[in-house]
Amino acid sequence: MESCNSLRGNEYSISGEIVENAQHDPNVGKFVFLRVDTGDQAISPDLPQSIGIMVPNSVKGPNLETKQNYTFVVDVKKEGSLVASSYTAR
Repeated sequence: MESCNSLRGNEYSISGEIVENAQHDPNVGKFVFLRVDTGDQAISPDLPQSIGIMVPNSVKGPNLETKQNYTFVVDVKKEGSLVASSYTAR
């Protein structure tokens, strides 16, 4: 895939472990980095090992903790950013 253009405007489910709680703004939400669970599929070392997800304050769920596993439903926004619409602990 050359760019995020083919992904934007769609919704996806992503599972993995939170490796970093990068930012928290009480007025906006929390930005986390997730190491995606790929199962038995190998990932090229040239690809990012984690992805950033914005979790707006309006999205309710369990506390987001590092080293814990979650499944996120995300929307791919115009600029390619991932914004959670829901999430659950795994």
